[in-house]
Amino acid sequence: MSLRNPRLLFGLVLSVAALVWAATRRAGYAEPAGTEAAPDGKALYARHCANCHGEKGDGRGPAAVYLYPKPRDFTGGQFKVRSTQTGQMPTDQDLFDTLGRGMPGTAMPAFAFLQDDERRALVAEVKALATRTDAATGQAVNLFVKRGPGHVVEVGPEPAKTPATVTLGRTLYAQMECAKCHGATGRGDGPSSAGQKDVWGYPIRVRDFTSGVYIGGNTDRDLYLRFTTGLNGTPMPSYVDDMSNDERWALVHFVQSLRRPDAETARLPKDGLLVAGRANGAIPAGDPSSALWGAATTYEVPLFRLFQGRDPEIVARVQALAGEREVALRMSWKDPSYELTALTSDSFRDSAAVEFGLTKNPPYLGMGSKDAPVNLWQWKADWQSDLSFAQGVSEAYPDAVVDTYHFPDAVLDQQFQPGRAAGNPVSQRFRRSAVEDLNAAGFGTLTPQPPGAQNVDGRATWDDGWWTVVFVRPLATQDAGDVDFGRDDDVPVAFAVWGGAQRDRNGQKAFSTWYRLRVRGETK
Repeated sequence: MSLRNPRLLFGLVLSVAALVWAATRRAGYAEPAGTEAAPDGKALYARHCANCHGEKGDGRGPAAVYLYPKPRDFTGGQFKVRSTQTGQMPTDQDLFDTLGRGMPGTAMPAFAFLQDDERRALVAEVKALATRTDAATGQAVNLFVKRGPGHVVEVGPEPAKTPATVTLGRTLYAQMECAKCHGATGRGDGPSSAGQKDVWGYPIRVRDFTSGVYIGGNTDRDLYLRFTTGLNGTPMPSYVDDMSNDERWALVHFVQSLRRPDAETARLPKDGLLVAGRANGAIPAGDPSSALWGAATTYEVPLFRLFQGRDPEIVARVQALAGEREVALRMSWKDPSYELTALTSDSFRDSAAVEFGLTKNPPYLGMGSKDAPVNLWQWKADWQSDLSFAQGVSEAYPDAVVDTYHFPDAVLDQQFQPGRAAGNPVSQRFRRSAVEDLNAAGFGTLTPQPPGAQNVDGRATWDDGWWTVVFVRPLATQDAGDVDFGRDDDVPVAFAVWGGAQRDRNGQKAFSTWYRLRVRGETK
């Protein structure tokens, strides 16, 4: 049914908005204090959420094609992470907490960098988007209004974790047939793990308990709630009717015991703030192991894969230093294999990047936007290889046999590497730096700065399964596209890595949310 009467449509919108506003005012949900104007939830949603969840909240934003698991369709009223009973809508506090925590193991980042009142405004906007057209009446119906507030489950007292509770949990794990999906050892490789789908028809990767990464948080209480409420829209059921309080806690204890000893959980920077230390001397771009880094504070930053692989989380160790004339960042992350080339269509390099917001408020995390651009520094393993020798076809195919003519690489490159033959700067043979300085203002706009503005240097080392890369740039520059470290406020900063062995490239990568970098250096 089409609503052609403007007055009727306007009245309907106002009625739905009023009901959603009323539903937002629930007990236990902190209302903003003071009389200041509330943040614009629609504007915040358009900047930070619409690219993934879509303008209408239907999960069909332009970035959705690159993401797995897929972004939530708010219009369906299915929310996985809740404190309410299975099938019910989440509380405002649930949505508020999810925005602050993100959904680890998915592409949903944490929005803890937003102020509390901004997150509250986003909660109200998400709830307003949970609206669909009633098939019988043709009118818009808000699902939070129609279904009413959910019933918050009671979290019973947790018994002490002992060998007995873990043993009981192991027994319950078998009785509830958890191993059918999650596997006997919890690796998500059970006989029924293949072919699992959510209510939207998308394939689901069964959670690997050994990783210690769970979409609703990794505390005992978080897991207790998942076992109690289930995950709406997925095959994961609720066990509230199948197990007692103590039994659910025992299952929590057993599942937590499955975590791998080497599974990392990041200790997040307090208030999301990274502070650059003072460097006594020039910071070397070619020496990631310089003694200058010994006094710098190390921050742990979780990186989540946009397209889910076997490792849902990578913990990067990040440091920052500021000298008299330069500023530098150092990143370290675990990567069991190193991939140095991208010469052929089936080879992919390791890479890492730092992203800076050029505006006061953090822009859209995925390459910024037209009104809020970003500056990126990207280190590339194959570029670093090019610093020492120019890779050619003979390096890509070292065991190939030539039984007719012998051509030098310069001739073969024209046939097998047309970018290099055409003079494409991305394909050049010899490089000054392993780091590229770029700018972006939205999807499809990533652009290298001109050759004369490429002022970021850096190198990386791979040792015993760990990459360590250093980025160094002059503290003061005249390039309009460069981040200004002399600004009075903190600089929005985010991090990303690509694993060649995981076939990562372009948008398929692991990335962090926004943090704040405080340099406050004196430019000279």
